[in-house]
Amino acid sequence: MHTFFVLVNDTNIGKTHVVLALASELSENRRSVQIIKPVETGIRNFIEGDAPSAALMAGIDSENTRTLLAYPDPIAPRDAAEKQDVVLSLDLILSAYAELTPVDVRIVEGAGGIAVPIDKSDADWTDFIKRAPDDMIVLLVVENRLGAINQARTLMHYTRSQGLKPYLLLNETSPQSEDILLSNYKALCKEKMSYLGRLRFEEKRIDWYNGGLSTLLNCE
Repeated sequence: MHTFFVLVNDTNIGKTHVVLALASELSENRRSVQIIKPVETGIRNFIEGDAPSAALMAGIDSENTRTLLAYPDPIAPRDAAEKQDVVLSLDLILSAYAELTPVDVRIVEGAGGIAVPIDKSDADWTDFIKRAPDDMIVLLVVENRLGAINQARTLMHYTRSQGLKPYLLLNETSPQSEDILLSNYKALCKEKMSYLGRLRFEEKRIDWYNGGLSTLLNCE
């Protein structure tokens, strides 16, 4: 089984759209694809969140879609759980995750940014990845705009400092000039940051570089 964990440096930069594009492409090859949201806030049930939405648009079987923990308040996961008298912990999330049925490909979408604390010990998503039972391919999504170079370098540095090997995708959430897009491309390639591709504004397919998705699926 291949597992992708999609992480970002901030909220509202389109990681669910990236999950949709990735799931659509993977399912085209007759692979069973599972979309998982370990924790989601701002929803009141398990059928109205990011994972079901992405699965519906990607044509993925709803039985392979899971939101493991959900809280109604649209705030950081740890605080949203506390408002419901729940003590959110890394162990609680991992326990729910361990009960999932294996499939060909699993796509996990984090809640909020990569370093958002998910329990009282200040554990974040990098801690979840290191303790998860399956090996994970870490995909970092950065908004493709002016400032993306700095954001990508910061995100890469933090993720690598946690002992992980991340790969980078840029997502264009609003139309950008070709000068900005070219500048970002040249800089990130020069940085040798495992830059795998980009998703253009309103497109549904990822433009892969350097072997891209095939390289990741064959990395084992």
